[in-house]
Amino acid sequence: APAAAVDDSSVVADSKSTVTVWPEMRLPPGMQQAPIRFTVSLAPESPIVGQDVTLSIRADIDKPYHTYSVTQNPDVLGANPPDIFLDDVSGMPPVGPAFLGEAGTEQKPGLDEGDFLELHHGSVEWVRKFTVTDDAVAVAGEILFQICTDTACLEVTTVAFAVQAGDS
Repeated sequence: APAAAVDDSSVVADSKSTVTVWPEMRLPPGMQQAPIRFTVSLAPESPIVGQDVTLSIRADIDKPYHTYSVTQNPDVLGANPPDIFLDDVSGMPPVGPAFLGEAGTEQKPGLDEGDFLELHHGSVEWVRKFTVTDDAVAVAGEILFQICTDTACLEVTTVAFAVQAGDS
């Protein structure tokens, strides 16, 4: 995978269980802010032991940019699908092996038969379930992503996040 740009993002805490993150990244001339932002949340905000909580990561993408599906084959035309790393999870083991997200909102054919690009325009949400085992739960991680237009891509970038829920 290509080296990622350094994360120097802006974070706005909507609450302890929801944050909105604007990544700092190299931008085309004249662009002031990244054309993508992530809203990361844990729900419900006050879970009880034994209950499932959902970690949601929503990417809002400005036109004319798109990102790829988490299920995108990286061998197709050099696509760089998002990858979500959970660096620190406390009080909630995961249910299932990975983040789930809808298939790309647009599919474009690749160069080889059977290959295709799965693209997301506008917004996309990736979710993962956890089971609460403690009165306070928290997760910190990173999102590795790339956004592109039909003719060019911005560099692969990493953005960090942290959210918590329950009695901390």
